[in-house]
Amino acid sequence: MTRFSTTVEDVQNIPQGGVRLLLRRENAGETDTWYEEDFDHLVVATGHNSVPRVPKIPGLEAWNGSLQHASTWRSAQEFKGKKILVVGTSESAIDLVLQSLPHAKGDIHVSQRKPHPRYPNVFDRPGVKLVTTIDHFTEDSIHLDDGSVLGGIDVVVFATGYFYTYPFLSNVRPPVSCRSLVCPEREKQVGSPMRPNLTCKATTKGNWSYFLIRWGSIN
Repeated sequence: MTRFSTTVEDVQNIPQGGVRLLLRRENAGETDTWYEEDFDHLVVATGHNSVPRVPKIPGLEAWNGSLQHASTWRSAQEFKGKKILVVGTSESAIDLVLQSLPHAKGDIHVSQRKPHPRYPNVFDRPGVKLVTTIDHFTEDSIHLDDGSVLGGIDVVVFATGYFYTYPFLSNVRPPVSCRSLVCPEREKQVGSPMRPNLTCKATTKGNWSYFLIRWGSIN
């Protein structure tokens, strides 16, 4: 049974086994309905790509240009005629840069901390200029760690991943941490013998998620 307009706000273990969920149902134009319900097992399949991670860089709040995270990017047309800097070199950055090349103004600058482990040369092409990491921002310029300065950038796009956050699991015991969701204690990378009533799906990083979702479904 699917319940629409309903969110899980809290999860707690119950002595007799299973879990107790605190649920909130949104009612259009009315007060939300809060209620509890017990279940034998909880499968968390929300993923973890929802809370953008943006690094804390000195001067970022003073920057007068446009800032966005790759999670909000929808079309290469967004950058038509604009000079852009992409921070990060993983999958999102690769998609964004390669699709935006025909539309961006001049070279697309890519701030790289280290090459992509599987595609180290993906940005070795005309129209892409690799630069080092950012030291600080000013109102109209970006200062890099090697001492060089970028000016005239219209948009800075952070392709810097996401935070692992599951606030509704904060009361589960033993405590659920980001590490416990991805560490080897998890049986077939979907569950833990420490929490037999809780299964988490797709909590690994990168493209491994798709492999492990299939693995978990057939084992």
